[in-house]
Amino acid sequence: MEKSEKPPVTGRRDALKILGLGSAGVFAGNLGDMSPAFANTQDSRKGLPPLTITNVKAIGVRPGNIDLVVVKVETSEPGLYGLGCATFNQRAVVVIEAVNKYLPDLCIGRDAENIEDMWRVGYYSSYWRNGPV
Repeated sequence: MEKSEKPPVTGRRDALKILGLGSAGVFAGNLGDMSPAFANTQDSRKGLPPLTITNVKAIGVRPGNIDLVVVKVETSEPGLYGLGCATFNQRAVVVIEAVNKYLPDLCIGRDAENIEDMWRVGYYSSYWRNGPV
């Protein structure tokens, strides 16, 4: 790789590692100087297991008397998780029950980085296909 080329980012894990290497380089706008550190990060990734989903759970919250549903997706990478919104105001309790009862069986063990596959599985395998829940 020539010095002027920026290192390729192959996934979210790589992007997070680049951003975690130091904020000074990011604020300076010069990511090209990070390429040696990036190469070391790439080498250290070899042998890591794939990033998989380990748990999915719904969390009901009520700020200002508005029912909201937050979904937490935990991964096999310690401390790495995602949050999403599954709010359906009229039926928040039903959404929480559906997420907690059906989504773990559907999601646990799947590749957390393959979002398109997760969407397709959720859409086409859904009991409530095209319904509000």
